[in-house]
Amino acid sequence: MNRDRTGPIAGADRDWTTVPLQELIRYLSVDEHSWFRAELSRIDQKLRQLVDRLGADLNAISHLSHVFSQFFRDLQTHMHHEETELFPAITRHMEAIKAGQPLKGSPLNAFGGPLRVMENEHESTGASMRLLRDFGLNYSIPPDCSPEYAEVMELLQNLEDRLLRHMYLENTVLYPRAVALRVARSQSTGEVLPLL
Repeated sequence: MNRDRTGPIAGADRDWTTVPLQELIRYLSVDEHSWFRAELSRIDQKLRQLVDRLGADLNAISHLSHVFSQFFRDLQTHMHHEETELFPAITRHMEAIKAGQPLKGSPLNAFGGPLRVMENEHESTGASMRLLRDFGLNYSIPPDCSPEYAEVMELLQNLEDRLLRHMYLENTVLYPRAVALRVARSQSTGEVLPLL
């Protein structure tokens, strides 16, 4: 059975280490987050329908639906925090550097700034994905399962694949580039700033 119905991911083949940082932020916060919101809603609805149909017969689906609902809420909150706190903080930081203005109380600081919070939430998301995979029995598709069940397992697998790619972009491209802005500013002004 085809395990990837999503087709190519827009922007997947770009070298995000070289594009302007603001373009990467727009891609993550607009393109990617829009896709995740739509896909999370779609999976949530399909899981609920599956529970209504099979819940009594397949207890694991009921547990999977419950875990997914919490995962959905947590991811919505996480994306909201990125869009309203982290991404604007990075943008403000870039604008201040461009204007040559000192940054007071930069939110890109260590120990509790939005960057650290997002990294911690990514770790929690990874743990939730492992739990989803466990309740989804590794997203296996038994030969005798219903087409609806098979579709939900494929959707969950695709969601996990894309979410792992998304977090990789944030953890290994966006965050280090945001930190490098801080380093670049400290080198250009002679000011000593703590690294994250």
